[in-house]
Amino acid sequence: VIDALARANAYVSVSLDSPDAQVLKQVRGGARLNVILKNIHKLAKAYSKYGSDFSRVCIGAAVQQRTLPLLKDLLLLAESLTIHDVRFFPRQNNGLHFPLGKGGEKILLNQLKKIHDISEAKKIKVRIVSKLWPEMTDNKPPYNFPCLRPWNYCFVGWDGHIGFCDFLIGPGWETQAV
Repeated sequence: VIDALARANAYVSVSLDSPDAQVLKQVRGGARLNVILKNIHKLAKAYSKYGSDFSRVCIGAAVQQRTLPLLKDLLLLAESLTIHDVRFFPRQNNGLHFPLGKGGEKILLNQLKKIHDISEAKKIKVRIVSKLWPEMTDNKPPYNFPCLRPWNYCFVGWDGHIGFCDFLIGPGWETQAV
């Protein structure tokens, strides 16, 4: 799969919510940071081998209370992997953003300042992603499976650029795509 992506010079978004192995394991149901990092290195090597553009690889991170304090470190990890595009997806429940809790607004603003400063210094594009149609988050058919929410997400970059995510890969997408 890695060679096929590289040969196709594909755009790839790697889900990586935290640079901390334990936090990642908790928020991603057992995900293993070492395996993800190993595969990113393989992907970079394959892109180089086929003369593909590794700038087409980005990190997508679901932002939630447990990952919020680590977002600045995620940017530093992205830089170390030569990935210069990071997209933050604020986690939502029933269409509502996660509660910040006591003192949360101050923590959020502090993190955003750090993220901004790091992104400027390291030349990393940072984008905030939001759902366009909250009703598509229902746990009812046809939206009750992962990664098939065509044109459901919109991102806005700090530089003002706007784009859309078109997730069309996931279990059963061949039979459930519209």
